[in-house]
Amino acid sequence: MSSSMLNNLPEDVLMDIFARLPVKSLLQFKCVCKSWCNLIKEPIFITKHVNQSALSNNGYLAVTRQGSTFGGNCSISLISYETFREVIRITIPSKEYGKAPFRIVGSCNGILCLNVSEIGDTNFLFNPATSEFKELPKPNYPIHELKEDTISDFIGLGFGYEPESNDYKLVRISYSKRLENQFYSGVDVYSLSTNSWRRKNRLVLGTVLVNSFSKAFINGALHWRGVTLKRGDVRCHIISFDVGSEVTRYIKLPYKIDLAIEEWWPFVRNGSLAMVIRSKTHEEHHYIFNIWVMNEYGVKKSWTKQLTVGPLFVLKLVECGMNEELLFATHSTMYLYDLQRIKPPHDDILEADIIGNNFVPWVEVVNHIESLVTIEGTKVYAKRVRKYSWFGKYFIFFQLLFGLVVMVAYVVILPKLIHFFYPTNVSE
Repeated sequence: MSSSMLNNLPEDVLMDIFARLPVKSLLQFKCVCKSWCNLIKEPIFITKHVNQSALSNNGYLAVTRQGSTFGGNCSISLISYETFREVIRITIPSKEYGKAPFRIVGSCNGILCLNVSEIGDTNFLFNPATSEFKELPKPNYPIHELKEDTISDFIGLGFGYEPESNDYKLVRISYSKRLENQFYSGVDVYSLSTNSWRRKNRLVLGTVLVNSFSKAFINGALHWRGVTLKRGDVRCHIISFDVGSEVTRYIKLPYKIDLAIEEWWPFVRNGSLAMVIRSKTHEEHHYIFNIWVMNEYGVKKSWTKQLTVGPLFVLKLVECGMNEELLFATHSTMYLYDLQRIKPPHDDILEADIIGNNFVPWVEVVNHIESLVTIEGTKVYAKRVRKYSWFGKYFIFFQLLFGLVVMVAYVVILPKLIHFFYPTNVSE
């Protein structure tokens, strides 16, 4: 069946077919004919493809490898949701940017936000699927009034998407000053649509707790762990920043955190705002992790303790899988913890659960999908190395075979059905 017959299909049917295909195939299809190229470049199709990808289980976990700096080559590992094994390693050549560690701030609609500066002023956007790369301008605003050796402890970065304006924003919140026994921070916002930074006119109450990236983008808002002062007493809160309205809010925790024995981080679990609280045990380097979920966003009383894991010989919970998987890490090794397989009391991680090692210290992991979203950047040569296990090779073979059967069904059977039921819509 020729491509001309496919062109006779209604555009919404053709769009629905294309929306289920990987980006690599779509980039090839753009070269088939002008009408397909125009269809694939349409913003409405790109949005439809992103939504379809988000609903599927074909995404990845993106994480950077040890030794990856913009002074040499940046290496990003994409780990499959289905097997939790590395399937693609992407190397990005770039110019010298010093010896700061290369880290991933976040991922939105297939766009990775990358950072190479402790003070959050050297950032990049990268679409691994299309190899489009963009260096962001630096904000022309001072961080705050502290000395240089302390500024990295009070800076938060977050990357989010605002659908109403179809804009991607990078937010930097940094401790500015202390007035009347209270912390205050400045907020800087980068907008992709204008390719520029803006500083919010007013300082916000509180500051982020230790240099961090927002791991929780939910309800259109970024979330960081933060602190405020009340009568000289340090109080922990989740600081949220709405990407659309650009308003800062504060979410109360389920109970008062004792920073002397506990660490905590906000994140997203099964579509809800959640937090993990790590507590020390009597055994050195072993920790207990309590996971709380906010069932009704913004309502303190809706916090529910959902799970206790440990004691475990790990340092941090770094991400959640699509189902009941938890990802823990030491300094540079990442572990898979499958709650469907490991039964209570949830206090064991086996060597077989190691996803990989030699990652960048203090592992940063993000959920990532492929997309055609453009960032108005430049094309770079990004070397891709696919990692196949023997199971993966056979799995891909059967995937391709299944895809071929589906395409034949679409190309051969669907036009006949459409012609049968709607003879005026398809030309002979």
